[in-house]
Amino acid sequence: MRTTVQYAIVMLLITQGVAEAAHLAGSEWRPVEIGGAEVPADTGIFVRFGGEGELTGHGGCNSFFGSYSITGDRIEIGPLGVTRMACPEPVSTREFEFLASLENAKQFARERIDLELRDQSGITLVRLIQTDAD
Repeated sequence: MRTTVQYAIVMLLITQGVAEAAHLAGSEWRPVEIGGAEVPADTGIFVRFGGEGELTGHGGCNSFFGSYSITGDRIEIGPLGVTRMACPEPVSTREFEFLASLENAKQFARERIDLELRDQSGITLVRLIQTDAD
């Protein structure tokens, strides 16, 4: 009996972890690292994954919007539409790198409030932290 209960608890935790990892809808994230470079917390950069496959955010200077889809641990983002305000450096470069990271993401890995977006080869493009977690 005890083994069955333990097995059921383990399976519930595994299932919950898989569901949580695949679930991004309704969440907001701030990058902490883009292309291996640390991102200061006060940049105003964020991305929000909407419930209907829509994506919105701010790159530090310009707002952006687009779509995303998820299948398992695979993600497709874009194309992204972006407002076209002129930005000073290093804001402009950081924004460009963030948007490119989003559009080039093909895989993702989520563990609670940490999210990594990776390219086709599994190389981490951007690491993010959830800003709307309870």
